[in-house]
Amino acid sequence: MFIFPIWWDGVPAILKDFFDTIFLKKETYAFKGMMPVPKLKGKSAMVISTMNSPKIFYNWYARTPIKRTVINETLKFCGIKPVKWIEFSKVQRISQTQRERMLDRILDYFTNLKK
Repeated sequence: MFIFPIWWDGVPAILKDFFDTIFLKKETYAFKGMMPVPKLKGKSAMVISTMNSPKIFYNWYARTPIKRTVINETLKFCGIKPVKWIEFSKVQRISQTQRERMLDRILDYFTNLKK
């Protein structure tokens, strides 16, 4: 599970460092000739991100860099599938009630996961 804010369309430096340090070649992936071989098959992940930008801006203008770099080019590249992503936008401009709904959405996801 990865929970982080999106800063400047990317992950915080400490999370980037985690990926660079932990997701090492030969440990999480290898190459057979020119083809990548994922070594973390059978694993799944949950990504929860927050941002201040509107979701439409992030997905359309910025082209969803978290999905591309974290989910597809890091987690799935290493064989981690499925990856569930819950993103929350405009977090600084929402009411307490809206924040509670966000938390309820996460709670609902994990409650239904057990069933």
